[in-house]
Amino acid sequence: MDAEDYLDFLDFPCKFKIAIFGHGSGRARSEVNDFAFMVVKKGGETGFTL
Repeated sequence: MDAEDYLDFLDFPCKFKIAIFGHGSGRARSEVNDFAFMVVKKGGETGFTL
């Protein structure tokens, strides 16, 4: 690939901050991460919300 092929990706950050929270107290910190997975219960099943 030539350098011109990468022009669409120049605005991407060098890294992503990812967090996984299993407790409600971590929700405030989810706002400073790029991706935050939080445990939720819906209909008796446990899953994640992004």
